[in-house]
Amino acid sequence: MRNIQLFRFTGIGKVLLLFLFLYSCVQDPVLWKVTSQEQVISDFVLTNTNQYTEFGKLLVNAGLTDLLSVRGPYTLFLPTDDAMKAYYSAKGYSSLSDMPVQEQKTLAKNHLIVSEIHSGDILLGALRDTNAIGDFLVTEFSGSDIIINKHSKITKRDIICANGYVHQIDQVIEPVTQNIYDLINSNPAYSLFAKGLKLTKLSDTLQTVQFLYGNKNARTRFTVLAVPDTIFNRYGIYTADDLVSHFTNRPDSITYLKNGFYRFMEYHCMANTYYLSGLDLGTKLYPILSYDNSISITVDTDYKLNPDRVTKKYTGFIIESSNIPAKNGALHTLNDLLPVTDPAPVIYTFDTCDFFDVKQLDCYGKYYGKFFDGQNTFANVKWEGDFLQY
Repeated sequence: MRNIQLFRFTGIGKVLLLFLFLYSCVQDPVLWKVTSQEQVISDFVLTNTNQYTEFGKLLVNAGLTDLLSVRGPYTLFLPTDDAMKAYYSAKGYSSLSDMPVQEQKTLAKNHLIVSEIHSGDILLGALRDTNAIGDFLVTEFSGSDIIINKHSKITKRDIICANGYVHQIDQVIEPVTQNIYDLINSNPAYSLFAKGLKLTKLSDTLQTVQFLYGNKNARTRFTVLAVPDTIFNRYGIYTADDLVSHFTNRPDSITYLKNGFYRFMEYHCMANTYYLSGLDLGTKLYPILSYDNSISITVDTDYKLNPDRVTKKYTGFIIESSNIPAKNGALHTLNDLLPVTDPAPVIYTFDTCDFFDVKQLDCYGKYYGKFFDGQNTFANVKWEGDFLQY
């Protein structure tokens, strides 16, 4: 009896295994793990017609609905219908159809981040990733509220979709268009600083948003530490001539690198874009435009620029007038002059790919690239094994 039962069990087992084998052969492979059974972002926007009809039409016109229907992850800052209509009115449009198509595309992409950003990831400064037009969205707080680009408040956070997050906002995020010099020059609070940038011709560099690099256009990234007129006035500086004479006795050579006035102005212009959230905890050196000097910034209980180890004095930021976005950088306002100094050395850890030239490569942030042509092109770098050629 036991043998008969065992035979029957074994036969059933073989049939079951055969069924599972055949079943597995006809099933599509699982390409990615679904972590949410919610709608994809495009469906969420398009089906909520009582709240997001206008932005839904914008997504359709911009050709983004297909993109927001796939895996992602994405983060969308989603204006309500009231916010969109207020934007039309402010721009002189009666409806979305009055807005040029290219403007619609730019506006839609300005609200989209091609990564997943939870509200808990948002810090004082800017989002860690740029939006779909390559700009940083600035972030700050008003009490417990999160504000995007100085005006748009998140009114509903962390709406989970199958391919990312949606954050509802009460105002449209207007695309940033000014370069960093024009942003400074348009604000009368920085009139003397703007004149200094113009006199030294640093304004020419700071007005550049992109330039031809190889066979494509590369974006420029700057950070300007602006000194407002009220701070200059504290030191008896009221005119452009006062400003020049305060830092040099050679007013005929203020466009030259070694001139004291040029050095002062350039020392307030940093290479790369740093919002406050992008400054590392502890002490780190950040290069200026010419890369022949650096600013030491310590982040602990405050943001401290070139702190003196003996007196403990330092230059800081006026926070409410900082983290101002430009098309090619970030603008911060200082609470004092920032004298040119040679900061003390610090231990510095850097990413070997965190350089402008490397970031322009097609492979950057996507896949591994190989930097070796078999000719030992680099004078001071010699390759000894294939595993080192990256």
